[in-house]
Amino acid sequence: MKTILFLSSELPDNHDSAYCNDLFKTIDRHLRIHDQHRFYNLKKYDQPIGNEILDKLEENPVYFHYCGHGDDEGDILITDRDGRPYRLKSHLLEERLKSNYKLECIMLGSCNSDLLAERLKETAEYTIGFSKKPTHELVNTFYSFFYEQLAKYGSPYRAFWQAKDRLIGNNTRTTAGAQAILKSKTNIIMELLALREKRISSQLITEDQDEKVVKAINRLSALEGEARSLFEDLLRSHPFAEEVFNFHSEREKLSYDIAKEIMQGDSDDEIERFGENLFMIFEALEKVLVAFDEKDMLQETFVMLCEDISTSDLKRALKRLTKSEFVMSGTRGFAELLDDSTDYILRCANQSV
Repeated sequence: MKTILFLSSELPDNHDSAYCNDLFKTIDRHLRIHDQHRFYNLKKYDQPIGNEILDKLEENPVYFHYCGHGDDEGDILITDRDGRPYRLKSHLLEERLKSNYKLECIMLGSCNSDLLAERLKETAEYTIGFSKKPTHELVNTFYSFFYEQLAKYGSPYRAFWQAKDRLIGNNTRTTAGAQAILKSKTNIIMELLALREKRISSQLITEDQDEKVVKAINRLSALEGEARSLFEDLLRSHPFAEEVFNFHSEREKLSYDIAKEIMQGDSDDEIERFGENLFMIFEALEKVLVAFDEKDMLQETFVMLCEDISTSDLKRALKRLTKSEFVMSGTRGFAELLDDSTDYILRCANQSV
């Protein structure tokens, strides 16, 4: 179960409300609609005083959401014991978050929180913030879309882009220039994906190129031919790079949803155990997707994994995976690659019986 720690802080009456209670109820509703309360543990703390936020973060959540206010530097504004605005210094927050190795995503909704996101980006896989001074309507509408997608797919990356795309057609009142910003400690991956999806490449045709884009292109060129990780190499050469990246982001949620569907009527413990076994198989499946021609080197791994799950249940699970919305929304070529890969796993499973 993944803990979402939701910390809310409203300032005295002379400050606009962030409407944190409304947002919390919206998040809870999305999790209930998609029956995700066994996968996500949503916890809320109101009005932490002084450095109490740091104490709450000792629970080491997988997701940390701050709803409230920020100063011109992006630092979080809370209240002291006398009810006066108090600035939580970002280096204290950074030091506390660094010790949480489970942290996947930080969600900020305060003013200038893109600046704080930049300072915290090395502490989590993804960090979301807002530029300038966004209205509460913009922030809460964005996060409503975000959590709806997170509940469905389990991928903060996918949830961010889908939420941002939906804002484009939404008539939400906003401050000019305010927008949601995504940061990642694996920046090169994000830049490659951004270029691949033409989210920043459209800027390349302008005469006055954005400095960030130029730096990104230079960094990509410098890294050419010397991939430092699986996904940097993957995103240069794989024909279905985006789908494999999304599978990597969503495989835990996929394994849980498929386990829940197949093990209907069984206890929560049995469903969780089946989901964990399925997740380990999905981790190995990812390696086959990345280097299908070299799949035989993984044969022994699959044989051992398949000893902990019945062949009939595994067959049903893999069939459900190939028919999932995640696969159906991808390219035909990726679906065919996944079919071939799952067939290979089943052959290995038969060898383990």
